Amino acid sequence: MKPQQTAELFATFGAPPTDVTAVDLAIPQIPVFENVPLG
Repeated sequence: MKPQQTAELFATFGAPPTDVTAVDLAIPQIPVFENVPLG
């Protein structure tokens, strides 16, 4: 991607345990999104 360019991503995952309130999201060649809240 070029600077200022955007992209939409969609993914489906199984439900985490009920005590999990946030996750880290790792996508190859992109910095990790840390502590993403689940809602």
